Amino acid sequence: MSDLSDVIDIKVRKTKLTKYVSERKLLLLDLFRLLNVSIEKPYIVLEDLYLDVDKQNSILDLSYRVQLYFLTSTWLIFKSGNNIDRGYLSLIKHILKHEGIKYFTSRRMIVGKKETLLTIVYDNFI
Repeated sequence: MSDLSDVIDIKVRKTKLTKYVSERKLLLLDLFRLLNVSIEKPYIVLEDLYLDVDKQNSILDLSYRVQLYFLTSTWLIFKSGNNIDRGYLSLIKHILKHEGIKYFTSRRMIVGKKETLLTIVYDNFI
């Protein structure tokens, strides 16, 4: 049997998953910079994020790039007619999930103040 790849020129359309790998990594790094997440500080204090409207808007400003580089048709934040509370948090969680970054939510008490932490686990990151 001969190799048909010499005879047939098949053009396969690239999906966003294969086409925009480096762009998604850069977007993830931009998100981490906005959230001040690093190897030394691998968590986000959600209460601080809830109070920082400028940071929330900066995260939501990434929406255009997210729609360019990710498969977002099932993301609640992008479905038409859905006006969800804390869309910035939904965006963060979806980006982390689709980039294979693990995270968990925990609570801790600091001198009478309760904080909710979104802790990022760097298993599959760069």
